[in-house]
Amino acid sequence: MFRTKHKMDNKGQAIVEFALIIIVLLLIIFFIIEASRILWAWVTVQNAARAAARYGITGEANLACLNNTPPCADPRVFSIKSLAEENLTGLPLNADAAYEDDYFYIVQVYGVNALGFFQEDYAGMPGLPLVVRVVYNVPIVTPILSGIVENIPVMGQVVVNNEQFGQQGSANQGQGLPPPVPAVPTPGPTPSFTPTPTETATPSPGPTETNTPIPSITATPTCRTQFTGPVVAGDRFIGVTGGLGAAPPITVRLDWIDGVNNVELDLAFLEDEGPGWACPGHGEFVLEPGVNLVAGMLLLVTNLVDNTNSYTFVLPGTPTPTPLPTNTAIPTATPTPSLTPTPSATPIGPYINASSTCWNPGSPNAVIELFGGNWPITPPPQSPINISVYDRFGNSINITTIAQGHGGSFAEVMVSVAAFTQANSPYTFAAQAINGAYAERRFDVPCAQPTIISPTPTPSPNPADLVIVSYPTLISTPPINGGQPVTFSYVITNTGNINISSQFYVDTYFNPLGVTSDTVPITYSVAYVAVGGLPGGDSRTITMTIGGGFPGIATTHTVVGMVDSIRQVTEANEFNNITGNLVVPVTPPFETPTPTPTPSGSNTIAGIVRIFTGSDWVPQFRATVYLVQTSGVPTPTLVAQTDSSVTGSYFFNYAELGVTYTVYACFTLNTANGNVYYAAVRPGITAPNFYIDMFMMESVSGCPAPTSGHTFR
Repeated sequence: MFRTKHKMDNKGQAIVEFALIIIVLLLIIFFIIEASRILWAWVTVQNAARAAARYGITGEANLACLNNTPPCADPRVFSIKSLAEENLTGLPLNADAAYEDDYFYIVQVYGVNALGFFQEDYAGMPGLPLVVRVVYNVPIVTPILSGIVENIPVMGQVVVNNEQFGQQGSANQGQGLPPPVPAVPTPGPTPSFTPTPTETATPSPGPTETNTPIPSITATPTCRTQFTGPVVAGDRFIGVTGGLGAAPPITVRLDWIDGVNNVELDLAFLEDEGPGWACPGHGEFVLEPGVNLVAGMLLLVTNLVDNTNSYTFVLPGTPTPTPLPTNTAIPTATPTPSLTPTPSATPIGPYINASSTCWNPGSPNAVIELFGGNWPITPPPQSPINISVYDRFGNSINITTIAQGHGGSFAEVMVSVAAFTQANSPYTFAAQAINGAYAERRFDVPCAQPTIISPTPTPSPNPADLVIVSYPTLISTPPINGGQPVTFSYVITNTGNINISSQFYVDTYFNPLGVTSDTVPITYSVAYVAVGGLPGGDSRTITMTIGGGFPGIATTHTVVGMVDSIRQVTEANEFNNITGNLVVPVTPPFETPTPTPTPSGSNTIAGIVRIFTGSDWVPQFRATVYLVQTSGVPTPTLVAQTDSSVTGSYFFNYAELGVTYTVYACFTLNTANGNVYYAAVRPGITAPNFYIDMFMMESVSGCPAPTSGHTFR
């Protein structure tokens, strides 16, 4: 009996021991399963990051995302992220999950920019590092283990160097090994690193997408109504061109934007006046005697049929020119004009400022604030402000975009300058609105030491005075055929003994109307040459060719020349800058120029044109900008041409989605040693893009833009 009881106790003990051991065994088994799931997820995200990075270093991009709604901000970054997501096949994904939730994932792309910083959502410059990081939360499915930790984040990260696919003329061409990889930002939906801290204040409600603001477009794309050229203070005639989608004449209206209201100045009609204009229709505003244009006024032209419009600022000039009944350039009695015009109400332009204009390396205060005011607030699609910084080599990065609803001002844009170096100084903070409003502020590293400025010597009583001493001289050999290139020359002289060191222009005009004793409407200009200065008592011969020749089928044309046509030089006498009229007979055959291809798109490519002065990049007025289509055509095709404004800005408003373009900028400067050519090239451009800045440097081969076979001004 005692032996039987002992056996029963052994069976009960075995059951208890098994119950305790099985729990441990099950935990070990489930732990192995969970570890395998985590390892599988880690291998998958590593493979996704590696595949995306291998694609990213080629510089390729799928442009189809530009047709999305809204379009992608950067096709290259979008393509890298999309490829990484495709390689996450097999992992349950939740695009709406929060950072701590199960199945959350994020793909981050960082590239080293021209200033040596890692920049998020930027695929990096050629030859510089690119980082692709994929983070995924693996949920724990075992009940006991999930009570300890809900999910385990796994990360795949690849750091590679971009191939040397660089754009022509980019800053990295000719470099050797890439720089060391900076510290990679901490993983997460909001990285702790940004190249330049963005605005901390919460902006007013605005659109969620600010990277690629898109202007309002009419349902049926038309040739956008626009000014035919710069408007100068004192002009009485203002040219305008636009589409002829409806039966002409089409009414257009000219308004002055005074900061509060639109003041209507005149109405005109667009009609078909032949080739030579950006759009099929052309018209002209004729201002009433009581309406005087003043430098700085903002003008708006609006097509009352298709509602397209365009803005321009009035350039400096004489507000009240004296007309001559005989249309003679030189009056019999030379009046003494007032050098300071009396404006009626000149709007205050936009500005950007900084809490400090310089920084000394090693100083503890390495953060400054940017602020600004007087920026356009209407119409809403044109009010976002892009803020960027560039160094003396033309390398630039975007700081932030102030969304619409800012009320005309911004503040508390905090920027770290700790990485700014003396080698790249001076820097420039630039602010640009989509409608062309632009301002900038220079920033020096280190701060300049105070200098003692010597008193300026009293100038000679014989100040600078530019005189054009000849009629236009026809260089081309007669007979002159219509539509063929024609060349003229002029002799200009500085009769004063004070050197002119600033830049000015010499223009050629065909058949101008409204010529006064000191003004030729700039809308009739067909060619111009920039002159880099003229010493006192010196003379120079200026030659220019009009590639499209004389338009139309008229048998005679009137040619007029003018020095300092934009009134940039203060002279002792402003009434001796215009030549007499040269009448040129034109004989048949009248060749028909090859028409420019009509762009069918409705998207914008725009930016600022800058020229290197030896120590700084400055916006260049009247640089010629070409838009050349490179995809979808047998050979590169010139589709549009324009001149940069007084702020250096340019616009092309007819670019097509999914089409690749190359943008060229060219400028010719006449010096005592002959012409000096400046050029810049930006290939691989797609629309829309408002920040294609062109940095022109001296070019021994002239302008590389293909212009043959097309007729432009």
